[in-house]
Amino acid sequence: MSENEDHYEIIDNTGQSYPAYICENTHEQNDVNNKYCPTCGEKVLSCCPSCSSIIKRGHIESEPMFLNPYDPEELTCFEDHKMPFDNFEIPNYCSECGKPYPWTEKFFKDYKTILELQSEEIDKELQDKIFKATEEALKNKFKGPSLTILRLTLGRVSSTAKPFLMDVLSGVTVSKIIDILK
Repeated sequence: MSENEDHYEIIDNTGQSYPAYICENTHEQNDVNNKYCPTCGEKVLSCCPSCSSIIKRGHIESEPMFLNPYDPEELTCFEDHKMPFDNFEIPNYCSECGKPYPWTEKFFKDYKTILELQSEEIDKELQDKIFKATEEALKNKFKGPSLTILRLTLGRVSSTAKPFLMDVLSGVTVSKIIDILK
């Protein structure tokens, strides 16, 4: 029996938040040292530009783990361990100050431009209603009454303009929601 065989370290990450590293075009970064995205060249953020709080990737709420750093099998198991935040969803708004992240602002700017380019198909009043309904639906993660309101509002759009709006919306929500909105 070696002297290190019974040595266990307590790894207690309970209550700790981990930052996400996301470029302004929503490419998630694995290399935390990237200042700019290797895919698109946009700036990589880990903090909210408005209030400087971290963009939370995950939060550990489990019990402390016990790990014997001298046992290769335990180290391998630990490396393969799925953390509770493996299914990370890129947030649209800061959880501390409530301001939209740059990618959310970019989405709304592009969305408004596309609505305006559809001026022959969609009058200004309907454009504004669609924009507001989309804004509310995004804030509510496309759930509840805001999704119904958006669906009803988009129902007033011509079949010529609707595919353009669906294409833009597909960038901020899952295909299941797009099918509901069609």
